[in-house]
Amino acid sequence: MTASHSLAISRRMRLREATKALHESIDSTVSQSAFLTSPEGYIAYLRATLRVRAAIEARLDASAAAQVYAPWSRRKIGQALRQDIGDLRAELASGDERMTPRSPLSLGAIWGTLYVLEGSAMGARLLLRQASELGFTAEFGARHLARQTACPAAWRDFVSALDEVAMTAPEEKACIEAALATFACFDDAYAQLSDR
Repeated sequence: MTASHSLAISRRMRLREATKALHESIDSTVSQSAFLTSPEGYIAYLRATLRVRAAIEARLDASAAAQVYAPWSRRKIGQALRQDIGDLRAELASGDERMTPRSPLSLGAIWGTLYVLEGSAMGARLLLRQASELGFTAEFGARHLARQTACPAAWRDFVSALDEVAMTAPEEKACIEAALATFACFDDAYAQLSDR
């Protein structure tokens, strides 16, 4: 593929291609697991999601992600995850919100990280349907899923902004690397649960 051809492909498509294997791994793990077939499995899913999501959201906040992408402040779901866990009268286990101080993300890395978090709203639609079969709703137990899926135009708006932002070659590289790293965090967390 020539450099000019590569540049003609949208950033969204480049990210999609680069992260395809990890994305498919997460989808496979979640669909084949018992996460959404029992309250116990769902609690494990909530805890694993919060463990990863809280750390990533905190890092994005520390990196001033809302100045890069204004809707970010409305797209966080960490607090909703905490409330969902509380609804099920489950305790937050030590490590559920493990925070590791790290340097702020670069512009490209912010966009790459947001690509994964914003894209997760697509899968959240299916998860919300499955959670509803367990009796969980937007007001009880499935707040985070309802929040992710509340704005149908959010993904379209995000990828439009993603494709329009100017990035240098190093920022483009950081964008892809951050997306891969973010997917890997979720992949590892869910795979550990399914191995139990």
